[in-house]
Amino acid sequence: MYDEPDSMLISVRVPKGLMDVSNGRLRKVETHKDKSKTYHWFVANPINNYGVNINIGDYVYWSEKFEGEKGTLDCDYYVFPITLEKAKVQFRQAPMMLKAFEHWFGPYPFYEDGFKLVEVPTPEWSTRAQ
Repeated sequence: MYDEPDSMLISVRVPKGLMDVSNGRLRKVETHKDKSKTYHWFVANPINNYGVNINIGDYVYWSEKFEGEKGTLDCDYYVFPITLEKAKVQFRQAPMMLKAFEHWFGPYPFYEDGFKLVEVPTPEWSTRAQ
């Protein structure tokens, strides 16, 4: 339990209409006869078992590229449809944050796995989303 595997494949099957967003890069999506899907994510860097994320929801996705200290970093964003417009405004800060952190702390350490922001609901989410 205390060891870090040098990489990890995360496979999550979800019902029709939902998707899984987990650590790393999406390798493939399998569609099954019952219309459920299995999402296969791969983490190329060592990862603690307590750092594994499984986020299942009705997500909207968009991406951009960040030109950082180690080259081009893929930035992927997953939010709920109801908050899409607000998120697109707020997430404009992500490249500025990455630039500041790289300036002060050095290159983002997980270029191979990309950078991802995923919205998750909280108890207050339903009132804030609107």
